[in-house]
Amino acid sequence: MKFVESGIFQADINALLTYKDMVKFGISYRTQEAVSLQLGYKNPDLFIGYAYDLVLSGMSGNTWGSHEILFTYSFDNFLMK
Repeated sequence: MKFVESGIFQADINALLTYKDMVKFGISYRTQEAVSLQLGYKNPDLFIGYAYDLVLSGMSGNTWGSHEILFTYSFDNFLMK
């Protein structure tokens, strides 16, 4: 939860589901602003994720949303081998 300087209150509500400790499904809602759908794949060294944000505010007429791609690599497993 947060208050923006102009006194606007916002809350983020998130849910994340993990399937077989490898596949991640998620959904987020930011009050009066956006919905985000997320999908990811994880193995011990690598995480690859994708998210699509759908704008719900007055800006929705100017944008179709945004795409995000995330790659993370853990060097801990690499260094310990």
